[in-house]
Amino acid sequence: TLYVTSLAEDGPVAAYNQQVEPEFQLARGDFIVEANGASGNADAILDKLTNDDPVVLKVRRRIEVTLILDRKKVTNEDGTEGDLQPLGVEWSEHPKAEGLVVMAVNQGLIADWNELILDPTSKVHVGDCIVGVGSNKGGALNVAMAIEEVTGTFQLSLARAAPVFNDEGFSYWCFSH
Repeated sequence: TLYVTSLAEDGPVAAYNQQVEPEFQLARGDFIVEANGASGNADAILDKLTNDDPVVLKVRRRIEVTLILDRKKVTNEDGTEGDLQPLGVEWSEHPKAEGLVVMAVNQGLIADWNELILDPTSKVHVGDCIVGVGSNKGGALNVAMAIEEVTGTFQLSLARAAPVFNDEGFSYWCFSH
C-alpha cells in the first residue's frame, strides 16, 4: 500500500476533493491499496499514479491499533544482564514522513507477541506503520529513536488500512493529471 502523509493544495487530488462530499475525499492517513489494477506492491502502485492518466484508486481509511508490550533486558548465558531484547522489526534505512513502515518481522519481541496473540487484528504485520511509542508520536526519526531505546512496559501505536469484508468498505477515486 501507499500511506498518504500529505496532500498538495492544488493538483488533481485537490480538484477531486473539491467536487465530492467529505466522506469521499482522499485524506491524510488514508491507504492507497490499488491504482489502475496494480496492488500488492507499493512501487507498482506509485508507477501507476505517476504515469497513468486517468488514475482510478482503491483507498481504505486508516485505523489505529495500540499494543501494550514489555521489553526487558536479556540474560546472558553466564547469568549477567545483557542488552535489550531485540524488537525484530525492520523498517526503511532512511525513514521519512509520519511513522515507520514495517518491512519485516523477524525473531524478537514483536514476533513473540504475534505468536501469543490469537486475534489477527492485534498482530504486527508487514505494511503496518508504527506511528507512536508511548507518548512519542510524529516524525519517523522521532519514532525510530523512541523504539530503539524503549524499555519496560510501553504502548506501540500502529496505523494500518481498515480491513475489508467481501469488497465492502472500499472507496474509489478517479483523477486526471
